Amino acid sequence: DGSCQRIDQYIKVGGKDVITGTVEVIRVLPNNFGIAAFFDYGNAFDSFAQLARKCSPAAAQQQQCSSLQYSVGIGLRVRLPVMTLGVDIAEPLSSSLRWDATAQVFRSVRPGPRLHINFSPKL
Repeated sequence: DGSCQRIDQYIKVGGKDVITGTVEVIRVLPNNFGIAAFFDYGNAFDSFAQLARKCSPAAAQQQQCSSLQYSVGIGLRVRLPVMTLGVDIAEPLSSSLRWDATAQVFRSVRPGPRLHINFSPKL
């Protein structure tokens, strides 16, 4: 019929300005193995002014603010002939907004741990 569905339950993801960072400690083990502990932070913004505003779930829903997100984790490193393979478990320290379809509202939630697999050049 040409009508559009409501999209007010969606949160825009991304932005033109980005801040990211990682602090990582790697302990080399025998036989080309290693273990790592890390702290990550970052987010994307339409404007860095969003970062300066106090961020409540209602303000974030209206895209009026944004906050840095943080996580910590541990991982295993395997040095291969041409690359390093990493397998990490990361736990978010920050809450994020998720749409609750039953209640028709955004809720602040802290998701559980995530598995990350990465390949990087051998250093």
